[in-house]
Amino acid sequence: RDYFTTISKIRLDIHPLTWYNTHMKYAIRHIGSSEFLSGFMGDNITPSWVQGWDHPDMLLYPTVEEALQVLELVVADGFMPLIEEIK
Repeated sequence: RDYFTTISKIRLDIHPLTWYNTHMKYAIRHIGSSEFLSGFMGDNITPSWVQGWDHPDMLLYPTVEEALQVLELVVADGFMPLIEEIK
């Protein structure tokens, strides 16, 4: 069991964006906070954020690729977000 855990952690560290688990979802978090993207307001380009790791309005994406597409929009608006795996 310890060997499997060690191998799994190494695999996650080496390939954080390509490792896939069907039980995981992905969210966009404002770096350095517990605020997560909940959508876009106004002219549909200004990100809207909610507080909390279990907030029901947080947007969840089924794949990293889908989260990356939205992440580009948030970065273009001047924010420094990152993608978090959510169980």
